[in-house]
Amino acid sequence: MSYKCKNGKIDYDQLEIDAAEFKPSLLVCGASAYPHDFDYKRLRKIAGDAYLMMDMAHISGFIATGIMENAFEHCDIVTTTTHKLLRGPRSAMIFYKKLKNQIVDGKEITIDLKAKIDFAVFPGLQGGPHNQKIGALAVALKQANTQEYKDYCKQVHSNALTLCEEFKKMGYELYSNGTSSHLLLLCLKDVSGIEVERVCELANISINKNCIPTDKSPWNPSAIRIGTPPLTTRGFKESDFVKVAALIDEAIKIATDLSPKTHDNSNKLDLAKLVEAALKDGRILDLKVRVEKFSSHFPIPVFDYRLKK
Repeated sequence: MSYKCKNGKIDYDQLEIDAAEFKPSLLVCGASAYPHDFDYKRLRKIAGDAYLMMDMAHISGFIATGIMENAFEHCDIVTTTTHKLLRGPRSAMIFYKKLKNQIVDGKEITIDLKAKIDFAVFPGLQGGPHNQKIGALAVALKQANTQEYKDYCKQVHSNALTLCEEFKKMGYELYSNGTSSHLLLLCLKDVSGIEVERVCELANISINKNCIPTDKSPWNPSAIRIGTPPLTTRGFKESDFVKVAALIDEAIKIATDLSPKTHDNSNKLDLAKLVEAALKDGRILDLKVRVEKFSSHFPIPVFDYRLKK
């Protein structure tokens, strides 16, 4: 059972109706391309006696800094990767309430969640510990408890809002009309997300194709997903994201121009033909040069152990 969206946001009323009929044992919230916060209190009410689990991988930093609602107050289990907004190692964490009371056959029983999760992780799923990742995660979590990291998350959010406003000024439609987080979904016309993603790649712009609920097929996504954390880490501010929006707009226009030439008689996209046409288009190289020149003013943060800084 999946949840549905209404006006770009989770339809909690429909979810409550569906859950009452389906009676799930576990209700999972969290998303990889949902630009808004979650109503955990409502989800807890809908879940009832079932487990409520939140995967906060994409927004863990916002939850940690209070920019978004606290999932821990209402969820039995909270999971997250640590290499996204937290800026830690490629790893993960599982948080859980040690005990959970449930009604089974009319009787209240206490379930030892800690024992069940510990056993499932090791030896069921995990091998030996990666000590270098444990150390790196400790550093990331320490950083997440600083004012510097809180300011970073605020800047990530502000940059995302700026990006939304710029695309709106250009006449683009945003799924759910904006964002409350670090990402946005840009709806496309007359070109697919696959085509825009590939053209952007050729110009050294990193975005990805993404489906939205109104798409008829996952093989033909009509949107692209854009996030602000990586560029914010490199020092981009609101004025810089005005330029970022303009560069992405150029890539979309190039992809739209090339689109009619790269479909066969059945209107099926020939990706190889798209790449071939794009590489022959001088606008791609020109855009790539300007992208590289612009981004070169914002070096990727590095740690040089020899400097001991």
